[in-house]
Amino acid sequence: MLNKFLNLLAPVSCQVCGTKGILCCASHFAGREPIAESAGGIAGFYALDLDDQLLKVFAAYKDRSITALAKDLSEIAQPLTKTPPWLSADLLVHPPSSRSAYRRRGFVPTKLILQKLRQPLEIRSLSLSRQPIDQRKLNASQRAQNLAGSFKSGPLVGKSVLLFDDVMTTSATIQEMSRAVTKAGGVVTGFCVVARRLLESDPRHRNQA
Repeated sequence: MLNKFLNLLAPVSCQVCGTKGILCCASHFAGREPIAESAGGIAGFYALDLDDQLLKVFAAYKDRSITALAKDLSEIAQPLTKTPPWLSADLLVHPPSSRSAYRRRGFVPTKLILQKLRQPLEIRSLSLSRQPIDQRKLNASQRAQNLAGSFKSGPLVGKSVLLFDDVMTTSATIQEMSRAVTKAGGVVTGFCVVARRLLESDPRHRNQA
């Protein structure tokens, strides 16, 4: 219904293949099982590698603020809700957006995806104890330094907590989320992310090319 409404205002087409009348064809990403991954010793799962097709969807969502794509991204993430870290959690947390990112977009991308997911867990946002800089041009060590100590959480004593993010590149965000949750008294069950992106310096990047 939303896509039909948008199509009345401006032509809508799939961000991947250009098919008219739909923002994202489900067939591009359907039927794939979550992939196990580790981030700094934390076990988790991701739905897909961030290839050129999925990158187009995220670019439209996060850079052009096509918020209707949150529903499509939630469908990609839906299989993650059946993984062990998710099933053993009492609640889940997602990272906060910086002030500059929120001003630019007007929404928190990861939170919006979570709100579209069919799952029963309580959703909580971590907050910022300081403002990190934009990470897009930073390498792995710079990202870790940039985020170190920047997240905080309300009390989580006795809670089993799942860490959730939209894209994981170096795992710096996941590890900082884990630190904040643990400091607040929570027990991390693991993490889930929609997509994993590899830096060009990562040896696995060449295997995907």
